[in-house]
Amino acid sequence: MQCAGGGETVRIVGEVAATVFQRVGCRSDEVASLIHELNAVVQPCTDRHEDVSVRFRASGDSCEVVVRVDDRELWRASRRVSS
Repeated sequence: MQCAGGGETVRIVGEVAATVFQRVGCRSDEVASLIHELNAVVQPCTDRHEDVSVRFRASGDSCEVVVRVDDRELWRASRRVSS
């Protein structure tokens, strides 16, 4: 997902991430931790009004989220999910 910096970006990204990770089977404590980490990365970008790209990918027994600004990867996290 592509997000324009500022406004409600952090809230929206957090809600989408929570939904994705819950749907693929991450435990609630893992979801909360991921959202906390994700917000810590996205918030400074939105404060600078940078456009943020957040990509979610589920494959086999894991789910990954990657945050990028322009051509820079800022953060990547992967979690195993329940079958």
